[in-house]
Amino acid sequence: LVGIDPGLLQVTNSIIDQPQALMDLQGDPATARLNRVMVRNSTGAHLGDDLLISAPAYVPNSFRLQTDSPGVDYAPPGGGIDYDGNPRDVDTIGVINRYGPRDLGAYESQSLLSDRIFKGDFEAAP
Repeated sequence: LVGIDPGLLQVTNSIIDQPQALMDLQGDPATARLNRVMVRNSTGAHLGDDLLISAPAYVPNSFRLQTDSPGVDYAPPGGGIDYDGNPRDVDTIGVINRYGPRDLGAYESQSLLSDRIFKGDFEAAP
């Protein structure tokens, strides 16, 4: 992120996946706000930012987060839909909510798991 007026910069519930410096701001960077943002490094950020320093884990050949990616279930609920038109607040079972059920990625993880009582026929074969 590069900005001249950091007072206009606010990033929330997002992933910034770049290897170079996170921010290069001219002016007072203390007025910029990064809240619940997953980044590879914090270069240029300030102490008040709420950053998850980690690389996202993507599904191969996709920008969808893997179920075990740190960006899954990281943000509070906010409603809305993802790029596929799926609901944004699906709580993936087995993933600890850091702030809530919402994913940081452009695509909400839709990996809902359910218990199965019967896998196939429940009638015994003769």
